Amino acid sequence: MTTAVRTPPNHDTLNCTVTYNCQQPECLERRRTYERNRRRDLAAGIHRLVDAEPVRQHILTLKAVGMTDFRIGTLAGIPARTVTGFTKQQYKNRGQLVGRRNKTTPRIAQAILAVTPDPAMATRVNAAGSARRIQALVAAGWPQTHIARHAGVSETTLKEATRHPVVMATTANGIKAAYAHLRMRQPSRTGVSAREANAARARAAANRWAPPKYWDHPDHPIDDPDFEPQTVGQAIAEEARWLMQVGGLDLAQAAKRLRRSCSYVNTCLTDHPEDREAAA
Repeated sequence: MTTAVRTPPNHDTLNCTVTYNCQQPECLERRRTYERNRRRDLAAGIHRLVDAEPVRQHILTLKAVGMTDFRIGTLAGIPARTVTGFTKQQYKNRGQLVGRRNKTTPRIAQAILAVTPDPAMATRVNAAGSARRIQALVAAGWPQTHIARHAGVSETTLKEATRHPVVMATTANGIKAAYAHLRMRQPSRTGVSAREANAARARAAANRWAPPKYWDHPDHPIDDPDFEPQTVGQAIAEEARWLMQVGGLDLAQAAKRLRRSCSYVNTCLTDHPEDREAAA
């Protein structure tokens, strides 16, 4: 049986020698330099690590007002798993259970302690606008993984925003910011593969989620939970009918303008006939 050899993820930290037993000369020298400096600082009474208890208590205060580890990490500029390590035991190094952090670096401590425990972050708001923004971005070809990253929330939190009637105000604000940033951008130019974009659009089409263009209309309030949005088919029929009646285009020209096939547009027109009373 062949034993898999792990490849060090990088060679600019001590991790490659500590975790992966890297033997490259420059990495070994970096480790020796670190140890020499550490011993020198200890002899001089200088401690490179600080007590983690004040940091732990601050994290608990932040969590008490509704902030998650992911949100704290985002605001502090550190990974969420680093925040989690202050309050929970974690599995590391081949499944070994390690305890909570008792020491930490001054940089991490300062970053977490700088996060303000704002009670307003615990405010919950209606999730309609957040869900519609997520769905619209998916309809535009954005996978939820990318939306979550730009919103500063976990993918789990993002999915919950489409399933529950309310969300945290901070989550809603993050989704709103991501929507404003992504809605006019092309996914293919921002690291999204064609396969991912097509899968997102197909999912939106299957669920009849309206795209961002639909919500641009002043009569379509995206944050109004009482507003019943049209389906994609209704929106296509409405736009196609306007292009043909007002713009003077034929079916083929309207379909081309809408970037849809003639058969699809014709089906939308058949399934969603014009409201005679409104037309009158």
